[in-house]
This record gives sequence, structure tokens and C-alpha cells, in this order.
Amino acid sequence: MNEANVSALQRYANHFIETGWTIGSMTDQQFIATKRKDVNILVVIFGFVGLLFYVIPGLLILLLGYVARGTETQIVTDTDAQTWQKQKYVAAEKNRQEKEAKIAANEKRIAELSESPLRFWYKLTSEQRALLIVVIFIIVVVLFGILTN
Repeated sequence: MNEANVSALQRYANHFIETGWTIGSMTDQQFIATKRKDVNILVVIFGFVGLLFYVIPGLLILLLGYVARGTETQIVTDTDAQTWQKQKYVAAEKNRQEKEAKIAANEKRIAELSESPLRFWYKLTSEQRALLIVVIFIIVVVLFGILTN
């Protein structure tokens, strides 16, 4: 097994751990991950309905649903880890390209609007645009209040 496969498998195992899974065993070829399932929504509904009528049966239903929820197990191979790593790389590359395209489109708009007041708008970040809109709204409300009195 080469180092790239082991490190991809280890990175994938770390990803599983970060998302709430427990790694039961791990070799150079695979790992076994387990996680407790969520409580069934029907059990929750019956439990809360039971709470409305009588507290003890409702609590028992909720407790039994929590205890009997079971586990989910996945066996992940190094091939799965390599596929995950490639998909992660492709997604990151796609996001980078989309970001660059958005920046290029904004720069093109700025160049096209060199004499227009809209040029200022495209130079602002999203947060600055939101703040500008709030300030303009406040000014309009204040002026409306002054003019109506």
C-alpha cells in the first residue's frame, strides 16, 4: 500500500470522526465506522402525544425510542477514500473557478460602467452593499417622518 492511499484513508477516517462517527477498527485497506441513529420521528410524535395525556407513558415512549434507536455501520475501503478525496478536490477546484469567474465578471462590469454611478455599486462587497441599503432605508424613513410632521 503506498503512502497516498493510507493518508487518503486516514483523512477520510478523520472526516468521519468530525461528523460524529466512531472508528471501530482500521487497517491499511479499510476502516469500520459506526454511529448511533437518530430517534425515529414517529416515536417522538407518539411520545409528545403521550406527554399531553399522561406524563409517565409519554416519557417511557421517548425513553424507549432513544434507547432502541440502533446503530449504523459503514465499511469504507481505500478506494472509497480515494474517490472522496478526488471529489473533494474537484469541488474545491470548481468553487475556485466560480469565484474567479465572478470576480472577472464584476471587473468586466466595472470596466463597462466606467462613467456610470453603478460602477461604485460593483466595487462594494456584499456586506458593504447591505450596509449601504440599510443606511439609505434609515435616511428615507427619517426624511419621511420629517416631511409628514
